[in-house]
Order: sequence, then C-alpha cells, then structure tokens
Amino acid sequence: AMTTTLSTTTYKAVKEAIKQADKAESKRATLPIMETLLLRTHDGHLLVTPFCWGDQIERAKRTQPIPARVEQEFMTCIPARPFRDWLHATLPTKEEKARKVSEQINFTFDAMTQTITIKAGSTRAQFKCIDAQEFPAC
Repeated sequence: AMTTTLSTTTYKAVKEAIKQADKAESKRATLPIMETLLLRTHDGHLLVTPFCWGDQIERAKRTQPIPARVEQEFMTCIPARPFRDWLHATLPTKEEKARKVSEQINFTFDAMTQTITIKAGSTRAQFKCIDAQEFPAC
C-alpha cells in the first residue's frame, strides 16, 4: 500500500515548508529533528510540517497540504534537504511534460525500519527517517 502525490505539487510544498522553518528557527540549533519535515497522511492529503517550537496554531499555519491518494496511513520525520533535493532532481522537464510523462510520486513507508521508499517514474530513493514521536508536540 502506498500514498501517491504529484511531483510538482510535492516539491512546491516541501520547498515552502523548508523556507518557513528557515525563517523562524535559529541556525545554531543542532538537534537532528530540526533538519526534518514531519510527513503524515490525513483526510486525502500528505501533510508536510516543518520543525517549529511554536504552538499548534503556529504549526498549522506552516503545514503544507498536498492532495494525495492515500492507501497507507503513515507519519514520520524525513530529512528535509535531501528530500527536497531528490524531489527537485525528479521534476519532469518541459519535454517530459509535453509528452505527458507521469508526474506521480509513490511513497511506501516501512514503520519497522522507519524507512520511506519514494518512486517517481524509473527513479527510486530510500530515506531513513526518524520516528514521528520524536517531533516536538506543540
């Protein structure tokens, strides 16, 4: 079972979430969790939330919703910049868009190993994630 989104929409949301985190947080902090994005499925969306020390309202304002077809509910913390860079590298070119190449991205999460496998066309990546329980509750 997996979760499916579109690459362009996903990339824009992840980029915006990282920008929000960069604006708000001190660069001095070295907690590994601060370099992650909370990914979770909810109500037909994949939600991307940057690390924030603020309250629930502040976090909700920063959360980026991505329309998704959700076959597998999951919640985990993915390394922010490597995830963004991989998404950017897999964005379809103008030629691919003209040929109507699929923009679908498929996420498969393994809760036992906290690993997320992402496929975009013939490109595949695996990210070792951090348990979502580590993400600070606001």
